[in-house]
Amino acid sequence: HAVQTALEIQALVGARTFGDGAVLKTRCGISTGRVVSGAVGTDDMLIYTVHGDQVNVAARLEALNKDFGTYVMVSESTVAACTQACRFTPLAQVTVRGRQAPVQVYGVAESA
Repeated sequence: HAVQTALEIQALVGARTFGDGAVLKTRCGISTGRVVSGAVGTDDMLIYTVHGDQVNVAARLEALNKDFGTYVMVSESTVAACTQACRFTPLAQVTVRGRQAPVQVYGVAESA
């Protein structure tokens, strides 16, 4: 569902203009695995957040899109977990900050 949602975000944002006719492109990074999520803070300032290795990997993938000229990038764990018909293109094995082992990353075809 995350991959389909990322593609829908791309389509919706790409179909609109903002401000004085600006066209925006977004980048999404997705990595599948266990995370810890919940509300953190006080009654005056409560926020919802997620923590975990996969959150960090996804954030790194989002930024790596720029280097690969892609807009949706996923990790191998997401490809393995994806049950929908998506077209993944292997890009490279990359070492992301915070991890010692390289991560195989994939681009996602916009028409998936």
